[in-house]
Amino acid sequence: SGALKKMTRANFVSGVGGTNAPFFKAYMSANQAVSNTTSTTVAFNQTLFDTASSFNTSTYKYAIPAGYGGKWLFSFMIRKENFQASRALAILLVDSGTQVQDIECGGYTDYGGASGSTVLNLNEGQTIYINFYHNGGSSKYIRGVGSHETSFSGFKLID
Repeated sequence: SGALKKMTRANFVSGVGGTNAPFFKAYMSANQAVSNTTSTTVAFNQTLFDTASSFNTSTYKYAIPAGYGGKWLFSFMIRKENFQASRALAILLVDSGTQVQDIECGGYTDYGGASGSTVLNLNEGQTIYINFYHNGGSSKYIRGVGSHETSFSGFKLID
């Protein structure tokens, strides 16, 4: 019909928006030792939330759920536990080790951290996870005191 509708809130917002879901946030429940000059998968063994139950707390990887391929925003923070190194970095990996991003946090701060975010176009079933590397001279720790320390999160963007 060619009739004009009265502009009401219900008519205005109909069909607008969407939900940035599914989403997750994982973290470590304790400090984790990382050997010198070794890229080690960060042991995110707890989830604060995981709406699609797709974060594996045994392998520390998030699998893109069925039906949710597309653009995703991922964020992470890896915090050092009282050590200095000329190189310390967080490495974001997809599937069996394809590196998609790394963030350096070297320098000489004892409790500094590597944090970052990125948007990736992933297919359902692909996995994403984080490794940490340092050259601090011996085995060192990354902090895992709670969900506010070393954490990893992501959500599906609205297309």
